[in-house]
Amino acid sequence: MENGVDNLGTHNRVALVGDIGGTNCRLSIMSSSGEIMERAESISSRNLTLDKLRGRMEQLCVDFRMHSESAYSFVGGSLAVAGLINQERGVMEASPHLKHWVGTSLRDMLGDNFPGTHTIENDATAATFAEFRLGAGIEARNMIYVSIGTGIGGGLIIDGSLYRGSGGFAGEIGHIYGGSQRLCSCGKYGCLEAMNSGSGMEMQIAAREFEGSGTCGTREPFQYIDVEFGDASRLEMIENVGKNIGTGLSSVVNILNPDTLVIGGGVMRALGHKLLNPIMASLRSGAFYEVTRDLGVSIGGLGDDGGMLGAGLLLFEQVSEPTDSASR
Repeated sequence: MENGVDNLGTHNRVALVGDIGGTNCRLSIMSSSGEIMERAESISSRNLTLDKLRGRMEQLCVDFRMHSESAYSFVGGSLAVAGLINQERGVMEASPHLKHWVGTSLRDMLGDNFPGTHTIENDATAATFAEFRLGAGIEARNMIYVSIGTGIGGGLIIDGSLYRGSGGFAGEIGHIYGGSQRLCSCGKYGCLEAMNSGSGMEMQIAAREFEGSGTCGTREPFQYIDVEFGDASRLEMIENVGKNIGTGLSSVVNILNPDTLVIGGGVMRALGHKLLNPIMASLRSGAFYEVTRDLGVSIGGLGDDGGMLGAGLLLFEQVSEPTDSASR
């Protein structure tokens, strides 16, 4: 072991990876080939503290050592987080959903407690990379990824490479104008995310129930997934949300002219074609026919693991030899 990192070759390498979204935190041990080797129970990220996160990660490492039957080379840790990440400092500079962590150096936390190399990435950007390498975008050259969950995130693959922009913040599709003047959780008015994300849909449902009953009780996250075909008001809401998202995406598609569009996230997974169909109708209506004619569109293929897998792939790419099995 050198500097706390085992050196057993690339085929037995593992990393501690996580995805801290606006609602849930997921942690796992991942191999360089993209396999989840050990998984911690998902926990709420809304009141998650740094100490609790560190404790969960340490316990996961202990559990993995106890359960693994072979020797593995631990290369480091990587987190995908719902916020704007300063790549140079490893600090979250802004986050609509994890405001209590703004200014926190998550990379320093990893470096102070775990050996190896450490990376921090925006959660949607990480999921974009995972879908490109392992999921629905594996054949893409120019790809847009959209995540519809607690918020709306996105990421870009341009000319076969992940595109972060000059400051590392590219892909914030949820914060383009969305057709309303509602205050977004980011502090600006009119964002696509404000009305058309999971939290925006919950807000609409809660407001309608309040108007109907005069009370608004507590609810579990994402109760919109319980929509039945007979629930006309919720189906109408989903139709409108899909129309709004499709309108926003038509502008993005016209600007970037991708060959592939992948739509993922918890809302997309829950609603499937109930949401995808109005998105596509609106997208094709708003974008140039020539731009959408050969556009491949699919629902993300990696589910809740996309952010974790992307975080791990980005870490392995950083420490990898060109022949590593996670590389193309």
